[in-house]
Amino acid sequence: MTGHFNTTNHAIVQGLINSVNPSQVPAPCCVPIEMESLAILYIDVESKIVIKNYPDMEVISCGCR
Repeated sequence: MTGHFNTTNHAIVQGLINSVNPSQVPAPCCVPIEMESLAILYIDVESKIVIKNYPDMEVISCGCR
């Protein structure tokens, strides 16, 4: 696995073990490692315009873990 996968040493070893014996450990996979909040604008039940900020909703980057 090259650097562009943003891979940990654990994921590298896990991938090697998985390639030899897939039943022993699962393969590493891509997961979010950096996230940002997302602002949502909506009209509530009282017809008021509301903006709500939801943390960790937008994935900025992933890594192989």
